[in-house]
Amino acid sequence: MNTSAHLSLFRMPLHVMDKLKDGLDNVTLMELHSNTSEDGAGLLFNFNGLNIYVSVFPPDGNSESLSEHQPRKSIQTHLIQLVGLACTFELIEDCEESWEVMSIITDAGRKAFRSAACAALPWHTLRTAHDLMVPPQISYRLVGDENNCPVLVLVNNEQEYATPRALQPNYWANRLIPAEPDLPQYSSKDLLVMEKLGSPLPNFVEALVRTHAGPEEMFCRLLRHPEDDPTISPLERDITVLNAVHRVRNMAPAIPIRIPRLLGYVTDPATGHIIGYVRENIRGRSLYNAAHTAPSWHPRQLQRWLAARVARRSKWMRQVRETVRQLHAMGLTWGDALVGSVHIDKETDDAWLVRFYVPTWRSEERVYTVEEDEARLRQLEEAYFNFPAA
Repeated sequence: MNTSAHLSLFRMPLHVMDKLKDGLDNVTLMELHSNTSEDGAGLLFNFNGLNIYVSVFPPDGNSESLSEHQPRKSIQTHLIQLVGLACTFELIEDCEESWEVMSIITDAGRKAFRSAACAALPWHTLRTAHDLMVPPQISYRLVGDENNCPVLVLVNNEQEYATPRALQPNYWANRLIPAEPDLPQYSSKDLLVMEKLGSPLPNFVEALVRTHAGPEEMFCRLLRHPEDDPTISPLERDITVLNAVHRVRNMAPAIPIRIPRLLGYVTDPATGHIIGYVRENIRGRSLYNAAHTAPSWHPRQLQRWLAARVARRSKWMRQVRETVRQLHAMGLTWGDALVGSVHIDKETDDAWLVRFYVPTWRSEERVYTVEEDEARLRQLEEAYFNFPAA
């Protein structure tokens, strides 16, 4: 198993891999591994809920020449070079090599992957949040046949090129997140998944869950593993804000705050450390979708929707500003002033703030200040709503 200090890692957000969806298959590339010695490569991806790690080593353990004039390069060497190139890119959309790697792998193993996913995740089994955090995983090694076509051979995890960080078991050992004493803590194995949701970050897991004891639907957010070198992880940032809002609600329950109620924490069953939280679920759509998507293209309904749209959008932005100012009064900031972080309740038509972390691709300067919040709110209004700030 590779333990080189030069190991490179490349992560891709979940939504980027939509091009690789084929029929009912849902493929998500999670990690790419390579190093400067070109002694091999590895990749971790999720195929229909099953984590699959594919290792690629040079044929016969010997690296081949990188000459462009080489008449016939082995499929293993070709993939190792592609992964190595992909690991040098910072922007995912610039990385055509990752698409080619995944295309070769999925074409070679699709039938086996489908069978393995069906066996590991039967459709009638109600999964737990722990299953989403630690999905079942199998490992393959890619070799070339006599025609230099890729063939996948099932192996055990001790034969993997590298250990995926998404699967390392002790990542929470030194991360203690404070909890409010009056809120319950649930083991990830005690939360039943009702619906798996898409996630804005590749290391997040989001789902609608319930407990064994009750039918109440809760929104659950879990962090598989922290960022490379975080001062505060997105999960800790969310919980810090939700904890503070929970304390304010306890002291002044009559004050309306359009932030979902924190309902408890999710803990690792082995260590007891907090690895996520559950909160009130706001059924609805993101601010952008609610503001720009007409409910019907029937002329009369469309006309009524267009007439009411300006007033509704003004109300939503006013509510967002009110809630952000409430956070400021608590000594907190929003941080994530993006339309995807605001949900419109489908029953009350009110705007709720649902996320509070700053995406990693944003500048790390001034991101958690009142001034930054105000600047981001002005940009939000100018970009999406085009009317003066309240």
